[in-house]
Amino acid sequence: MRYLTIAIVLGFTLPVWADSAPEDYLDKGNLKAALEVSDLQGGFAGFNGNIWRVQTDGSITAVKTVVRKEEVMYQGKLSKQQVEALAKDLAKYDLANLKSEGKPMANPHAVTIKWGKDSRTLNLTAGAALPKADAKSVEGRYAGIVEAVRALGQKGKEKEK
Repeated sequence: MRYLTIAIVLGFTLPVWADSAPEDYLDKGNLKAALEVSDLQGGFAGFNGNIWRVQTDGSITAVKTVVRKEEVMYQGKLSKQQVEALAKDLAKYDLANLKSEGKPMANPHAVTIKWGKDSRTLNLTAGAALPKADAKSVEGRYAGIVEAVRALGQKGKEKEK
C-alpha cells in the first residue's frame, strides 16, 4: 500500500500539459488578445533578430531588429482562415499553459511570446539554434509558435510580390 501512495503522489507531480482548443484563442473570428513573438539573440550591442506582432483583428507586422533599430519587413492583414490556422497552432502548442523556461544569462538566444498582458520566455544559450517544433516539449512548443507566425509572415510577403 505504501508504494501505491508514493506512485499516486509522483503521478501528480509529473508535468501534464492540458490541451487547449482553437476556440480558446478566438472571439467572433478575431484573436482574443494581441500576440507578439520575438526570436532574438543577445549580444554586445543589444538584442538582434525578428519580432512578429499580430493584433486581434489579424493585422500583422514583422520587424527585424538590429542594434536597437527596427526595420519593418512586412505589414499586412491575415485572412479569416489564417487567423483560424494561427489559433489552431496556438492550441496545438498549448500557449495558454506555456511557462518560461531556462535561466537568464549573458547574451541568450531568447524567444519571448506575449499573449495580451501575459509574457513567457525561453532562454537558450548564446548562439543555440531554435529546436524543432514539437508539441510534447516546452522548447518545441516555443519553436512551433515561432514557426507558425513566421510562416504567416512569409505567406503575406508572397502575396505582396
